[in-house]
Amino acid sequence: RQVVEEVLREGAVQAALTIQYSFARPWTRDDFASLLFYLGMLTIRQAVLTQLVLEMPNRVMEGLYFDFFYAKLLEESQLTREDLQLPRRVAALALQDDMQPVVEALTEVLGRLSNRDARGWTEHHVKAVLMALLVPTGVYGVFSEWPVGQGYVDIALLRRPPILEPKHEHLIELKYVKKEDAKRLEVVKEEGRQQLRQRLAHPDVVRRGGVLGWLITVVGYEAQAEQVQ
Repeated sequence: RQVVEEVLREGAVQAALTIQYSFARPWTRDDFASLLFYLGMLTIRQAVLTQLVLEMPNRVMEGLYFDFFYAKLLEESQLTREDLQLPRRVAALALQDDMQPVVEALTEVLGRLSNRDARGWTEHHVKAVLMALLVPTGVYGVFSEWPVGQGYVDIALLRRPPILEPKHEHLIELKYVKKEDAKRLEVVKEEGRQQLRQRLAHPDVVRRGGVLGWLITVVGYEAQAEQVQ
């Protein structure tokens, strides 16, 4: 679980490659990362001395990772696919430009997980959860850290042929604030708005046409969304 979460949060995981497995010693994190490599589910990005930086080899494998992570989220939050009804929620975004149903699902899942290990969570954890809710529906191509000029947008939801019905594509800037830091919320929000406006104004985004910007802020486990123009 930790290895998979790290791959989804950071895009890669560092491990020493296990050359030979042995039942005489404990199963380790490196053993599991090596197994994913041998199965073709991770590939080598670079080598740093004896450590390999392993990443997902392609979009197909990324989808499989998020399917697994989504299943684990449901298990740990004691929710079912019927409880969340993600296809309906993402359809509301695709056909009506309504982000609220997706944000409500994010709040529901984070609230159920809040008693587990949320105290050590960061913005990367929350982004992985949000992407795990979006990827399995297959409506959009979901891209993390999508490049725009010299910067990156947290999440991009792009049309994916042959599913061309979504009215618009969407850029999401995600901000996570712990409850004890809630007094910083307005400052964090304004920072997010400015970042998003810069991305939306970039010629590459303007040329795509019909791209909407969303600022999603999460305080503790309460998520809210606002459209930014």
